[in-house]
Amino acid sequence: MKLPPNHELHDVLAWTIANPPVPSQTGQPQADQTHTEQTPYVAKPSDIPPATKPLPEIWDWARIMARAKEPPPQEILRDMLCKGARMSVEGSSKAGKTWVLLNLGIAAAQGTSWLGFDVVKPCRVLYMDFELMNWYAAHRIDTISAKLGSGWLENFQYWPLRGSCYEFTRLKEHLLVSGQRDAFDLVVVDPYYKAAAGLDENSVGDVMKVLREIEKFSEETNTAIVYAHHYSKGNKSEVDAIDRGSGSGAFGRDPDTKVMMTQHMEDDCLTVEPKCRNSRTPDPRVVETTFPTFLPRADLDPKDLYHPARLEAYERKRDAAKAGASGDQPF
Repeated sequence: MKLPPNHELHDVLAWTIANPPVPSQTGQPQADQTHTEQTPYVAKPSDIPPATKPLPEIWDWARIMARAKEPPPQEILRDMLCKGARMSVEGSSKAGKTWVLLNLGIAAAQGTSWLGFDVVKPCRVLYMDFELMNWYAAHRIDTISAKLGSGWLENFQYWPLRGSCYEFTRLKEHLLVSGQRDAFDLVVVDPYYKAAAGLDENSVGDVMKVLREIEKFSEETNTAIVYAHHYSKGNKSEVDAIDRGSGSGAFGRDPDTKVMMTQHMEDDCLTVEPKCRNSRTPDPRVVETTFPTFLPRADLDPKDLYHPARLEAYERKRDAAKAGASGDQPF
């Protein structure tokens, strides 16, 4: 047993009472597992909250083949998101993630495209908003729906949670207890970190707690869940897309689909890069911010991510291409 740094007797006794040795399966005390600079940290089983349901059965070949012949899960976004799956939408602070997510919720309820990705058919949407004052949220929803021509949407519901900062566990229990287990096809959580009150996003254990609750809710209700997450600080043009998010690396690897929104060289434009686990990943694309909606820009290269050191060269290349297309000769 490793003693606390202060080896005074009362400290040792208090620490020993609060931290009794954990017996192993053999009945012997376990050796101390504290990591040092020589033994880097590796997530321990205690970091991950215990499962609350029994393990699933092991499938034999007959069951695998039977499942393969059944219909696939109902898709929300073609080749990107289905019921029972999870998707994160990530971008820099103030990059317009809430506008993007509101566009997603309304497009999904209406059954139209989102950022150029196909919504398969109209679905029932719950938007959980932790950030906006409710008047501003209602105004944005009204403005977007008018622009998209959606009209009255009975299958879009809005949950104003600003100032609540409830843990996702409590929100999930409220929906289940209130008889809304099967009420929605898509739930949007904006943003993730406010549904994780008191948790440290840099802690693997803390992050896994809330991600497990989100996973359990999506599986128990057969609901697709989309949540917003923010980038870490700094320019992201040379960072792999899956590692641009802030906090624990669990964020980058847990969702079934990630949609990264990164500033493009062109003003008011974003490169949208999907990464999918369950299907072929759609090609990245560029969208222009035309509030309250977003316009696909097929004429722009998604690889031209904003970098201040390369901006001048990009502008020269762009202007030369425009001059060549118009027949003008640059001086």
